[in-house]
Amino acid sequence: MKNDNIKEYYINNNQNIILVIDKDINSNIYNELYNILNRLLENYAKNIIIHFRNNTKYIISNAIYLMLEAQKVLEFRGGSIILTGLNEYLKWSFKSLEAHKKIKIHDNIQKAIKEIKAS
Repeated sequence: MKNDNIKEYYINNNQNIILVIDKDINSNIYNELYNILNRLLENYAKNIIIHFRNNTKYIISNAIYLMLEAQKVLEFRGGSIILTGLNEYLKWSFKSLEAHKKIKIHDNIQKAIKEIKAS
């Protein structure tokens, strides 16, 4: 099921995915993200880049915890979640929950793609 809030792109194969989020992550977008991440994990995704576009100003804490849980599964598979495009508030949100210690954050999406292709 495709939607307008979160777009999916595949790198090389269906194990490496880029999710582009163009909205604030409120409870509605959280549910969408939850469903997408569940499906990707069930389909044995290995690496997931989550890119936040300029329109993403805030994120609910549940979404950060969801990403941490997904990171645990991906880590077990030898992969990871990489976040890109975070504004200062989003960076602070991740740091305040100490999520930045478990989830990689890159300044730009090109670096994240390069890292995934190299793995």
